[in-house]
Amino acid sequence: MSPLAAAVERAVDSIASTRALDAVADRVRVAVDAVPEPVRDGIGGDWLGIPLHPLLTDVTIGAWTGSFVADLIGGRDARAFSRRLLLLGNLSAFPTIATGLADWGSLDPAARRVGLVHAATNVGATALYLRSSGARRRGHHAAGVAWGLVAAAVATVGGHLGGVLAYRAPEGDGDDAPEPTRAADPAAATSFAPESLRIG
Repeated sequence: MSPLAAAVERAVDSIASTRALDAVADRVRVAVDAVPEPVRDGIGGDWLGIPLHPLLTDVTIGAWTGSFVADLIGGRDARAFSRRLLLLGNLSAFPTIATGLADWGSLDPAARRVGLVHAATNVGATALYLRSSGARRRGHHAAGVAWGLVAAAVATVGGHLGGVLAYRAPEGDGDDAPEPTRAADPAAATSFAPESLRIG
């Protein structure tokens, strides 16, 4: 494992072990649990047979990335196309957040902590992309591109945390799941990762 990857793994492990996040997570959990279970299941994608959240993240991230690429290599002629992609990404972000919350409540405590930071980061990225879109609409293209670059950096952090949840967090059973134990080598894995999914 490279030094950079090890540092990232330690950072994620630290989030997973930070019990100070539980107070916020508990309040969010109360709000999520207040939504009737059939509604949560529908939002989550039970009717489709697979979770909706990963599908929608592809739309959102794909649109935002497409806007970035259009800004980078498309020149002046691509500005309108970039704005449309940015609008698509911004609009799709809201159902993406909703489906993520529907899944989040079933995670174990450590994974919920990571999920909380993942959600907060992506909400921040969405706010930045909305600011980018607003600047472009007012004719401030350069400022819009700059806000988009900042948003992309924030979204990259959120995307990584989402990847950790998707590929390393076990199927949670909520508060009944055992608390994580720190790996002998903290750089080897997130603390909530099952042995079969650890990287390193």
